[in-house]
Amino acid sequence: MMDKQKNISTREVLDALPLIISTSDVAKFVSSPSVFLYRAAKKGLIEKVTNKVYVKTSGQQPPIEAIGCFVRRPSYVSLEWALNYHGVLLQVPRTCTIITLDSMVGKRNVVRFRNTTFEYSRIADSLFFGFELMSEGYSMALPEKALLDVLYLRREIPFEDELEVDKLDKDRLLAFTAKYPDTLRVRLARFMRRFGESGSPAR
Repeated sequence: MMDKQKNISTREVLDALPLIISTSDVAKFVSSPSVFLYRAAKKGLIEKVTNKVYVKTSGQQPPIEAIGCFVRRPSYVSLEWALNYHGVLLQVPRTCTIITLDSMVGKRNVVRFRNTTFEYSRIADSLFFGFELMSEGYSMALPEKALLDVLYLRREIPFEDELEVDKLDKDRLLAFTAKYPDTLRVRLARFMRRFGESGSPAR
């Protein structure tokens, strides 16, 4: 760790920091992290995501999902964004929905960064499961969990005609469903009845 008393340059500090930066990260190197971040942002060296979170503007860029999950932790990407990632949803979503245990969601549940809108939804501890850690360091819901999160949080699936249901693991889906309330299981059964073996909605 660099000595905070040394006269080190902004570039040296940034080189020692990760791609996504928090105020607490900067505090390890300088005595006035807020001032440092303000000046670095003014020079265009970093870009503000939200309060106390910044991203470097040059060099390798982290995946947009990693940025969103960094803002609220612990968390994982789910709903339409995850379904599209797994090829279950053909429609490309405009919003990246992130499930979190962070109690600070409240009125600040939406963060806009560059061309992406992050929407945060808090979930009960017992339902915080069913995701995998990606190589870039963020977590993505398995397709079955993403579908259940849609039913649980939206209470319906508004894009049925664009779903590739045959890509879902039915056994895993049923296993995950057992952890949700009875009302969700009723919704899921109603939804699945509308699909035939082909994975297309019954007409």
